[in-house]
Amino acid sequence: MLKEKQVRLVVIGCANWKHIRDFRALTKYPYLIYCDPDYELYNKCGMLLCKQYGQAGDSIHVMSSNLFGTIGSAFRAMFRSPAFDFQGRLEQQGGSMIVGPGATLHYMHIDKHARDHAPINSLLEKCDMAPIDFSHC
Repeated sequence: MLKEKQVRLVVIGCANWKHIRDFRALTKYPYLIYCDPDYELYNKCGMLLCKQYGQAGDSIHVMSSNLFGTIGSAFRAMFRSPAFDFQGRLEQQGGSMIVGPGATLHYMHIDKHARDHAPINSLLEKCDMAPIDFSHC
């Protein structure tokens, strides 16, 4: 579906490039990944630092509680990542953008807290793509 609409997914993470292999293995993410360990792009995009997790139900895509999410992140950092690296600051929040063709920014969502993600179907709609049924998750 993405190829048909000529949509490319890109992740820009704040971790060192050495974590790309571990991230791919953990998430099975097959698309482009770039690293911004010095937070240059992160800061230019106006991303936020916030220690709030949000509440259960704030995101339809987050399936774990705050407690189990934190435990899972700590487990992955300690046992699956080199040098016990937490892959960035714990309070860093991300965002979603739809860019292009060219340098045109069509949509931008900056996460206010850890569960404030743009819903995937909202992003797909903005790319003129069909929604995904997440009811089985």
